[in-house]
Amino acid sequence: MDSITFTTSPNVRFEGVPFTEWERVMRLQARAKTPSWEPAFDNADDANSGKLMNLIQSTLSSQHTALTSDCTSSKAMYDTLKEMYHANSAARTQELKVEFHSIKQQPGEPIPNYGARAKMLGADLTAAGVATSAEDIAMAFLNGLLPCYRTQQIIFLDTEPVPSLATMLPKLMRQESLNTSYSSSETTPMQAQAYFTAKHGNGGPSGYGQYGNSAPGHGHYNNGPSGSADSRQGPSSGASQPPLKCLYCHKAGHKIQDCRGRMRAEQRRTGNSDPGNDSTHHAGNTPKASS
Repeated sequence: MDSITFTTSPNVRFEGVPFTEWERVMRLQARAKTPSWEPAFDNADDANSGKLMNLIQSTLSSQHTALTSDCTSSKAMYDTLKEMYHANSAARTQELKVEFHSIKQQPGEPIPNYGARAKMLGADLTAAGVATSAEDIAMAFLNGLLPCYRTQQIIFLDTEPVPSLATMLPKLMRQESLNTSYSSSETTPMQAQAYFTAKHGNGGPSGYGQYGNSAPGHGHYNNGPSGSADSRQGPSSGASQPPLKCLYCHKAGHKIQDCRGRMRAEQRRTGNSDPGNDSTHHAGNTPKASS
């Protein structure tokens, strides 16, 4: 078998480009030879098979060279590489599909970064031969948002058609800014979401949300005359007190100085039959005397 050593390698690497691009460059170079080496791609007995094998090997990594070391013709080497590429490509495409449809925003990941990641996965799928529309990317992006964007997620998903990523990002970035500013104050992310709802829908007129700066008397956190100043300070000074309880008989409804049971006991002890003459009748809230 003839062999030849090339002083320069083709400007393409097998593992660096799609197989179709690698094949195109290789065939162009084989076709440029005189006589053409291109028939050796399909004919194992072609006289230029050894030369084409060397040309192919010059584009391979050491790993791929080892995997094709048993090939005895350029056709066998070409067929082996083609099978390897398509097997790897199918597996990678499946991985991309799973990754794309299960994409999730990571805690602390900024909205722009998460959006860029979704777009990149969509582009990778398209390059792998899987048609991926802008709506597909938007849906995958929305489904993976963190729970603190739940209100916005519902609003966008209820919109027909679903807004594009370019439309959603500015609104979500504003909400992200609110979430960040509220994280260091008493206001919670739920209140930030309510603010977003009031501004963008599903929350009634702006200012009348549960947490908004609404009109007097509206909402738990209103600063109006009948608002949060009272609702957050606990019971007022006029709140009902617990019922009276006698320290002698432990029954509710009277004080110890008015306890009939105590007075009867005193009568029996002193022999005084007139409760009105009981010196302890108005003695105050005195505990029961020990026997």
